[in-house]
Amino acid sequence: MKHSIKPAFLCLIAVLFWGCLPHEKLTGRVIDTAGPVPEATVLGMVWIEDADKARPVPDTEDLKPEDRDAALEKDMKDRGLPVAYARAFSDKNGWFTLDRLHFSAETKKAVKAMKQPKITRITLNVFQRGYLKHAVTIFPKGAAEDLPPVTVSLSRPESWKQLALDNYFRTLRRDEYDYGYSKEFGATKEEKNWFLEYTHSNLNKAYTESNIKGDKQWEEDCGHDYNDIVISTAGIQRNPKHEKCNQLLWQMGALREWEERWLDHSVVKVERAAAAISVVKVAINDLDAKYAEVKANESQIIAGVAETAKEYEKNQINQNLRNGLNESKTGTEEAQQLYNNGDKTGAYKALGHSLHTRMPNEIRQGTLTAQLVVKTVPGITDTVAGFYLLMNKPLTAQLPGGDDGNHKDKPKAELKESTGTIKDMPLKELVDKIKATTDPREKHKLKMQLWGRTPRNVKELNELLDIAEAEKENDIQRDILKALGDIKDISFGPVFRARIKKGSIEVRAAAIRKITQLKYRDAVPDLIKLAKDFDYVKEQHKKESVVPFYAFLALGEIGDERAIPTVMGKLGKMGGQDAEVVAKFGKKVVPQLLKILRTSKDEQESNEAGNAMGLINDKELVPEMWQIFKDKNDKARYTALNVLLNTTDSTTSPTADDVMDYVVASAKTNPAMLSNVVDVARRRKDIPYLIKTFQDPTVPHNLRTAAIGFLGEFKAQSAVPALKEALQNSDKEIRMEAAYVLKQITDKDYSRELK
Repeated sequence: MKHSIKPAFLCLIAVLFWGCLPHEKLTGRVIDTAGPVPEATVLGMVWIEDADKARPVPDTEDLKPEDRDAALEKDMKDRGLPVAYARAFSDKNGWFTLDRLHFSAETKKAVKAMKQPKITRITLNVFQRGYLKHAVTIFPKGAAEDLPPVTVSLSRPESWKQLALDNYFRTLRRDEYDYGYSKEFGATKEEKNWFLEYTHSNLNKAYTESNIKGDKQWEEDCGHDYNDIVISTAGIQRNPKHEKCNQLLWQMGALREWEERWLDHSVVKVERAAAAISVVKVAINDLDAKYAEVKANESQIIAGVAETAKEYEKNQINQNLRNGLNESKTGTEEAQQLYNNGDKTGAYKALGHSLHTRMPNEIRQGTLTAQLVVKTVPGITDTVAGFYLLMNKPLTAQLPGGDDGNHKDKPKAELKESTGTIKDMPLKELVDKIKATTDPREKHKLKMQLWGRTPRNVKELNELLDIAEAEKENDIQRDILKALGDIKDISFGPVFRARIKKGSIEVRAAAIRKITQLKYRDAVPDLIKLAKDFDYVKEQHKKESVVPFYAFLALGEIGDERAIPTVMGKLGKMGGQDAEVVAKFGKKVVPQLLKILRTSKDEQESNEAGNAMGLINDKELVPEMWQIFKDKNDKARYTALNVLLNTTDSTTSPTADDVMDYVVASAKTNPAMLSNVVDVARRRKDIPYLIKTFQDPTVPHNLRTAAIGFLGEFKAQSAVPALKEALQNSDKEIRMEAAYVLKQITDKDYSRELK
């Protein structure tokens, strides 16, 4: 491919520092097989290094295309993020001009500090709707080099699959695109929005053209789509001739959820721990002088946040994240216990653990926006302040959001800091005062008063819900509804039941949450109706879908047997939440789940039935599951095995060891059991077997990479020699996985030693 960059592009660096005039510009042309491609966007990424410290140019001349791409990707990773960016659109004849480099304040300072700054790599990324994205990389040899104009050839996708893979949501999560379209590097909102719509347009095109019928791999990856159904004597079924890829709907939904943060010019990507720590520091700084003890223990709180951030990342890697609400509650209770035992240092560190789990996922994943900080800091400040008051003033009110464990004797106690004027202020007047207050600290104090206005009777409850219903500002409406958190009296159930039938989405959703917490069974018929009429696939992206979806989840939490037909009817049709809901009914649904596993022709329904069985952790099922598993003709045997592996222990019959020994013995004559043997090796931490598995080329690829991943999970030092050998494996994924796991075990980067 012909590449081109005029020498004046190199001169652009000099413009910033020595006044060289940009009388020439970087130009190029975007084409396809039919001619010029107009209105394509070009993102130029530029790396600048000190001439005497510049990385060598990778030798890609004799490599195959896929190996060349891998080498360039590795080179980019080794160089770090680009120092500067340039952006342009192609005109009607396909020509584009990049005439300005955009630096951030930090990168500009870094380049100024260089003795002899030199452009060492330029990558042009080109995007257009309906095309596969393409990149051209050039390694300039020096300022005197005269490269001819760049020609970038775009190609149409050969199939919807190719287009889908090229435009998955993760595209927006690449750091170089986050920075390349950020305000920090000079991007406009129009440029950012174009890139967002480009990704969405291509995903939508891929979804519209998709057809997974007859392709088992894509059926498994995509999940079933219920937008195209046929009605026959057999009932309602998916179209037997054509079915779209449901995963692409999820991708588009994720894209829309990310849209606000993507378009927010205040987005800053930082280390995961750093994002959370910075929010906590702001929150602690907002505390006034009476919280001196908290400020004195800031380092302990930060240490707790950092530890939890590290654990969060580890768990995310292992795809074994725990429920954040449970973690948060446990952390707070641990902090209280340590404090009461006189260990304030440990208490504040435990509080830090709790604070991390309370934060939005975006912050925990290293993304900060001004909007996220504004929304998150008050809650963190409230939690820290509330913890201090709770530990030092035992007769004050409990923490907002739930029982604190220290005030069961005086659940209605009020904050001593409250002034009589605010305490006695009518609810509507308090809400209006909050809306009129511009001082953030004063507004937060007023909100704390609002959150403590737990209704004491039906009249007060209806008044609060009416005010919330009439409120147009979403943030204020949520603050009003927080006052419902401490209600534990089931006699309020009829009020909440009446509210789920009509009204604003937020109030209806809040009413369902309270019905769930109170386990108010009289509302079950209304919840059934909401859930039964809900078409998750068609309605999941609508804002109002939260009401029937919460109703479906509530049926599982309440556990009333009247809901079993409804939740079983939704199995395989609720985007992955159905198995968890069904499993909450325990042994009562096992016969129906087994029937589905043995007879259903709906793969999604069968998969979710298997998942539900795996979540029912009941030792009483062990004898029945053992018989099912040993019956080689029973279609439910592998699901039964999963239940056994998750349920058996040394007290059951058979024991956990009995089951695992049987699995290992069976695999010698039944290759289909191999994946189960790898799972057994993981449970037993059988390092030698896991090493042997990933080294065996006859073992299925996914099991080999899984075995490597488990070695990293166990930080198996004895596996290091074998993993180092794997860096030279002919299989690219084995090499990459080995390098990743070696870093987990040794904390050393092995990426440069890859074959």
